[in-house]
Amino acid sequence: MIEDIKNRIKEQISKIEMGSNINDYVISVIKTDQIGNYRFKSNLEILPYELVENVGIKTFQDTNEYLKYFKPEFDPFYIDWSNNHERFWSDKLRLLELYTQVPEKPLSYQESFIRITELIKKIERRAILLTPEAKPVTQKQMRLSGEKKEYNVLRAYWIDDRGERKRIISRHIGEKHQNLERELASLLINRGYGVLWNYRSDTGNLYDMVIERDRMRSVVEIKKVTPELFDNLFLFDELLSRFIQDYPDEA
Repeated sequence: MIEDIKNRIKEQISKIEMGSNINDYVISVIKTDQIGNYRFKSNLEILPYELVENVGIKTFQDTNEYLKYFKPEFDPFYIDWSNNHERFWSDKLRLLELYTQVPEKPLSYQESFIRITELIKKIERRAILLTPEAKPVTQKQMRLSGEKKEYNVLRAYWIDDRGERKRIISRHIGEKHQNLERELASLLINRGYGVLWNYRSDTGNLYDMVIERDRMRSVVEIKKVTPELFDNLFLFDELLSRFIQDYPDEA
């Protein structure tokens, strides 16, 4: 799907005679692949509960079924990333159509300028969403008891309403050195999953996490998730929330 969109863009751009006016910036936004080779991954192992429960997690990981199910397509965070990646290129195609006045009803110069400007801003915001680069810092706070607590905070840039890139996002991810599994559980709960943390089944199997939604139950193993991947996961979730706040129709 994305390759089809890219080919359509490439074909249409090849027909445009480039001038030297300021509108050439629009073409550069369309042609530039701000995502490049970046591919989001969390390394979460999300596996079918019943299959794992029947043989045990370690035995299941040694079977061909494990290779079949351990794919990013089963990761709800990757699914959101992938959907936004496709919309990113669809917006670029829409921008090209606006720029070349493809819409059935031609727009006035002012209306066209406003729509193009807003769509460029949306594309640039989604590019930030699709390439989360967490920059964690430690923040200290004094409690009423006089005890000092250290917290992990992720900071990131965003495109403000004037189209300027500013650091306006801070994501609090809990106390330093605390188990990040709790934060992950919170993210999944916010996405509508029921979460059982450090779950021991009736057969005695112990899982990092078991999630359930729409009568589908899955085992979530997080042992392969590095702190850096955790940070990018939390930041992606925060950026996605901010993007939906700016564009509610994208929810």
